[in-house]
Amino acid sequence: SSVGASVTGSLSVSGSVAFGSSASASGAGSAALGGNENTASGANSVAMGNRAKSTNDGSFVFGDGTAADVSSSAANQFVVRASGGVIFYSDSGMTTGVELSAGGGSLTTVSSKFKKENIVDVDYMGVLSKVLNLPVQYWNYKTQSIYDTHIGPFAEDFHDLFGLGTRTDVIDYIDLHGVALASIKVRGCGIVIC
Repeated sequence: SSVGASVTGSLSVSGSVAFGSSASASGAGSAALGGNENTASGANSVAMGNRAKSTNDGSFVFGDGTAADVSSSAANQFVVRASGGVIFYSDSGMTTGVELSAGGGSLTTVSSKFKKENIVDVDYMGVLSKVLNLPVQYWNYKTQSIYDTHIGPFAEDFHDLFGLGTRTDVIDYIDLHGVALASIKVRGCGIVIC
């Protein structure tokens, strides 16, 4: 460990490590890295950046340069405070991905026409016809409480009707939004199919 860092336990026994100003790693197998006042007290937890407090087992906390603590609140939790926003690129050229804008509450998707190809017009009536045949139900994930209810289609049904994407177990929100907008355009023309 470096000057100003404190490590609780032996590196050979607990596997904990701390680097940085007033960093502390007291959980077994934990790490507090860089920045200022990072604390990893949960077992197998990681605290990085600035004033990150990883207090629960298996948690990972990243704090930006904000002069305030950011902490985990549950085991096996991933917490990031990035007041400048967060970007996840899904290709090496950094042209596709999602962004959570600074202060934003939802992910935005790269959607510029200059980043797309193979553009084909949509048959709005055909899309609406498929939407009318798409089962939409209430449900909850098997890992959630029965009271944590959602509404929506199943990925398999969506894929069978629209054939979008390469996986049958997920729905890309960009496709879901496109299908909804195409259906709304038909209804906006005064055409009723029910």
